[in-house]
Amino acid sequence: MKKRLIALLLTSLLLFIMPLAVYAGLHFVGTTSFGYGSLKATADISGFGNNTDSVVVTLSATGSNLTAMCQNKGGNRAPGQNPLSVNVNRSQTVAPGRNGSAYVNFEVSLLPSAVEAGCPNRNWTVTDLYGTLNVTLNALDTATGSQASQSFVCVVDEAHRQVTCS
Repeated sequence: MKKRLIALLLTSLLLFIMPLAVYAGLHFVGTTSFGYGSLKATADISGFGNNTDSVVVTLSATGSNLTAMCQNKGGNRAPGQNPLSVNVNRSQTVAPGRNGSAYVNFEVSLLPSAVEAGCPNRNWTVTDLYGTLNVTLNALDTATGSQASQSFVCVVDEAHRQVTCS
């Protein structure tokens, strides 16, 4: 009877501890959002180790065959004639707050010059960039080596002026 009771207690203890072990470690909390125009990414990160002073968060974005929208001083719009590529890497170092989490915010301008975009002439400016971007957020705990990442495929829809990421 004692052996059964001890086995039951150990099993109960393991069932209680296992979910904690599954959720331990660096991870993104909630959703990551992206904005239109320039690439804007925000995220909450949690699960810092006890010895963690900082976490390095890297935003990577790549895309090819993107189209720029050009606009003249009269407000007329036309797509640029040159297909564009994007290859961006930005990093930030964040420290955990009192609650053991951190917030990270990136804003990266992806707009090329009017000449690069293939606008009709130098009197035109680039207002938007549309197409598909592959975006990755990677977080690295510098003390423990723990990592977390999120990847998205973002479609920038110029006609509806929206960004959809999945």
